[in-house]
Amino acid sequence: MFPSFYEFFLYTFGIDLPIMGLFKVFGFFMVLGFSVGYYVVFRNFREKEEQGIFTAHQVEETLGAPASIFEVIFNVFFGFILGYKGFFAAQNWELMVKSPEAVLFNGQGVLWAGIVGAVLVGGFAYWDKKRQQLEQPITKLVNYFPSDRVAELVFVAALWGIIGAKVLASVTEWDSFIADPMGSLLNFAGLT
Repeated sequence: MFPSFYEFFLYTFGIDLPIMGLFKVFGFFMVLGFSVGYYVVFRNFREKEEQGIFTAHQVEETLGAPASIFEVIFNVFFGFILGYKGFFAAQNWELMVKSPEAVLFNGQGVLWAGIVGAVLVGGFAYWDKKRQQLEQPITKLVNYFPSDRVAELVFVAALWGIIGAKVLASVTEWDSFIADPMGSLLNFAGLT
């Protein structure tokens, strides 16, 4: 099996596209597998709902509330990471194409780009909630069917699958895990 689409295109078509080194074959098929799983589960849940086997449950939702501090902090953090690592990846494009994990999973980054990213993403999240904010927030009951929750189900399955793969890889390579626990958990062993 080819480690990335770069090797696949080079071997199969003779096309030298270094940017395709960013796209790993294993990751592509993992995403494809979870996408197909989502579709199959969604269709089966819809079928069970139409048969009356699965029913909706009601959830109370508040519309027009101001942005919570958690939402703003989460978006500021996400924007910082995106700017900090994204700009660093753009500056080190050759290394990024050759070995994305070497660029993404190290402590290096561009501080000012992280701050700009934090301000932009955090500011946009606050502005968007402020735009939708009502003078008096409205609370209403909303029906949720099991098929509405399939994305969360697949996300949890993917997350625990990746965690399980990392734990298994660490246990099978116990000596390297004991020697460098963080390095063992942050490398790509178990994910390829």
